[in-house]
Amino acid sequence: MRNCASKSIVRSGYEIILLLISLIISTSALVAQPPDSLWKEAQSAAENRNFDKAYLLYEQAGDSYLTTGFYKNYLRCRVEMARSSQFTSIVSREAIKEIIDPAIMLIEETQQLKNSREAAECYQFLARYHWAIKGDYDLAIEDYQIALNICDILGDTANQEKMAAMADLSHVYSNREEFDQALDYAASALMLSKKIYGEEHVENGPRYYNLGFTYYRKGHYDRAITEITKGINLLQKNQGSEMQIGLGYNNLSAVYVAQLDQEGALQSSNAAEAIFSKFLGPGHEAIGIIEWDLGVMYLDLKNHEFALDHLLKARDIFQQNFGPSFPQLPQLFHQIGQCYDQLNQYAEAERWHKKAFQINSSQYGTAHVRTGESLRNLAQHYIISNQLEKADDAIAAGLKIVRDPKNQSDLLNAWLYEQKGALLY
Repeated sequence: MRNCASKSIVRSGYEIILLLISLIISTSALVAQPPDSLWKEAQSAAENRNFDKAYLLYEQAGDSYLTTGFYKNYLRCRVEMARSSQFTSIVSREAIKEIIDPAIMLIEETQQLKNSREAAECYQFLARYHWAIKGDYDLAIEDYQIALNICDILGDTANQEKMAAMADLSHVYSNREEFDQALDYAASALMLSKKIYGEEHVENGPRYYNLGFTYYRKGHYDRAITEITKGINLLQKNQGSEMQIGLGYNNLSAVYVAQLDQEGALQSSNAAEAIFSKFLGPGHEAIGIIEWDLGVMYLDLKNHEFALDHLLKARDIFQQNFGPSFPQLPQLFHQIGQCYDQLNQYAEAERWHKKAFQINSSQYGTAHVRTGESLRNLAQHYIISNQLEKADDAIAAGLKIVRDPKNQSDLLNAWLYEQKGALLY
């Protein structure tokens, strides 16, 4: 996730950006096929980026496997349905939990499934729902720990699942601002990837991105550029996925944005956008992330009109793709509010800050650290617009949240005290 502070720019998503195709599916061809045949056809559809068809085939195969008692195959189908759900028009991205919950129930009821690779992967997808969709890092860590415990029992046969869980955990701990632990997991995931595939294998590319992105989150930008560039070069050298290469450029642009390097940011953003537009179209979330990064860079460079233009484009794309439930919309709204603050359009700025606060308090509760971040942004707005009583109230409410041991955030705490100092002096 991105931090609301304009100089701490953080990506939302860990997930690999892939092609989303909405096609009309003919269901007549799905009738009365053996589940193994359905599984193979679903895999072929997924490889060809036809995720609508893949989702339906995995669902039908899974139902058949469940009926005939092939429970591990059923779990595999639920996992692939969850994976396809992120790119299909059939269900929303939030449907992951509904897809995985029946699999988790079966695992808990069936002893032979509890320590299986399939179970480990099911818990990983449940964890991804908790942190990437709902922003609940504690529940995500619990689920990842269950998955890792299963992998430890299975040994080397579950190395791929273990690597995936470690890579995800690096993002979770980054978002919790526990950067040393995040780096440990990212480095361990890369080491395990090399053990599985070899030093120069194309599969190591995303793990270099993972490590580089974690250095970026910690503020070690030069090291981040080095690791992400290694991943891009490895993929290009081994004729890796063009989409993965685009993701690398997209990550690289985030680092250049954080450094306020306009030339580097524009070069890498343009490279990423050319690839994403080719495969995804101009309205895809990946393009929204690029617009967001550029908007925040121009905000830091105090080019507020350019910043507002890019941030509003990002807003339009995210709302078109996800509606009002996208977890990072409040952060984006606060940044739009910051632009209006700097353009002296205080009423419009307050409207955007309040929209962000309302979403965070509604989704996470009034005592959640994200609500505290909204209060911090509101306080800053009130200071800029010389509404000092309201600023004092917002700071007090934010400090009450971070004093709760469950909501420790050193950055938020420091920002709030800095604002309190601005009021006093």
